[in-house]
Amino acid sequence: MFKFLLTIGLGIPGDDEDIIENLTKNKILSRETKEKLKAMKGFRNIPVHRYGRIDDNIIYEILEENLPDFYAFIEEIENFLDN
Repeated sequence: MFKFLLTIGLGIPGDDEDIIENLTKNKILSRETKEKLKAMKGFRNIPVHRYGRIDDNIIYEILEENLPDFYAFIEEIENFLDN
C-alpha cells in the first residue's frame, strides 16, 4: 500500500490513519467511506484486543450488516484506478 501511495504522489503515511486521510484529501475516497473505515477500525479493536467478552453472534451480525461498506471501498478504489 505504501508503494502505491508513493507512486501516485501521496507521500509516505505516518500510520494507517494517514492513509485514509490522504486518500480522502485527494478525493480517492469519499468522506462517507472515510468515516466508515474509521468506525471499522474502532470495531476491529474489540475482537482483536479482546476488550471484554465477545459475543460471536453480535460480531457476525455487525459484519453481515456492514459488508456493503467493503464493496463501496473497493468500488471507490477501482474507480480511481480506472481513471
